[in-house]
Amino acid sequence: MDWIVLDSVDSTNTHLSAAYSRGERLGMAALLAHEQTGGRGRAGRIWVSKPGASLCLSIGLPLSGTQLPFLPICVGVGVAECLQAYGVRVQLKWPNDILINGQKLGGILCESSAGPNTAYTVIGLGLNLKPVAMPATPAGLAATSLQAHWHSDQPLPSNLDWARRLVPSIVSAVELGLKSGLEPLAAMFSKRDAFFGQRVALFDGQAPVVQGTAMGLSQSGAYLIDTADGLLPVHAGDLSLRVQHG
Repeated sequence: MDWIVLDSVDSTNTHLSAAYSRGERLGMAALLAHEQTGGRGRAGRIWVSKPGASLCLSIGLPLSGTQLPFLPICVGVGVAECLQAYGVRVQLKWPNDILINGQKLGGILCESSAGPNTAYTVIGLGLNLKPVAMPATPAGLAATSLQAHWHSDQPLPSNLDWARRLVPSIVSAVELGLKSGLEPLAAMFSKRDAFFGQRVALFDGQAPVVQGTAMGLSQSGAYLIDTADGLLPVHAGDLSLRVQHG
């Protein structure tokens, strides 16, 4: 694993993807930025980060997206397993959000492409280490931080310390997915499923397109909603799930 640490970058995913597309990178690489000025989330949303307050991390893997279509689940499980080892228990919101007590701690963005020498996938991970003022997400989730849930007598680790702990855990979960498929990862995801059993709505942009009860992952990695018309498998894309209150 090659490590790159930058003081500031527009987007860790964009920077690392460009290196692969130019053929400058071939194997696994991890890029950490202390500041990210143009961070991106899913569907083109902005990820707010400030120096010292956020983890801005991307991991490059020499594999195509079709090799592991449930990659965000692998990454979420890897992050959750690592944080749990340090006393921080998170929930996973399908397909790519990391929550604590219903508040957003971080997000995952996986992007695949092909360079001149190999196909590659870049995994972007953003985590709030310290409180950051940011608006609620489109799903109505307020932000939280690791510092707010850090109960150890030891100081909160730095972003570089967290990166060196999280990368092996994420890579291990990806390797498990490549070796054994979705089944063992689905079991670990299901223990942390933020939506299971709750009333949810499926949105396409700002418009709700279906409502029902969240039923967890299918055998293919789609998310299942029990609707009035039967069980609906939801696949990743611009669609988003939101809990319905009241």
